[in-house]
Amino acid sequence: MLSGALTGTLLQTLAWGVDARRSLEIGMFTDFSALLLAAALPDDGELITCDLDPEAIAIARTFFGRSPDGKKISVREGPALDTLKTLSGPFDLIFIAADKDNYEAAIVAFNEHVRTDPRVSHVLLAARDGVLLVRRR
Repeated sequence: MLSGALTGTLLQTLAWGVDARRSLEIGMFTDFSALLLAAALPDDGELITCDLDPEAIAIARTFFGRSPDGKKISVREGPALDTLKTLSGPFDLIFIAADKDNYEAAIVAFNEHVRTDPRVSHVLLAARDGVLLVRRR
């Protein structure tokens, strides 16, 4: 449930590489990754992060409050699918790290969807549990 330094540094590098100004994170836990991602955004950048767990959100907010980059982070509490319906894009970078218990039930279908979608290109990185990068063509 916790992204480590490798994943966080990868997110930062990706954010810098696409000159991200607006990012979305689905699933935050206590949100080490959000702070690293927010640090890669410009001062007027925005990171919207979503989670279900009020206790984890409260812990994350304490960390956000102690960081100079915390002001870039907006937390949305509730099911991500409901939250997504309220958001308007575009987003420069989206990090999905939610509902890992159900990855096994959905990951094969998701990977097949990505593989056959002509609108995107993708690569699977062997970092931690695997990181699938998907980019619009």
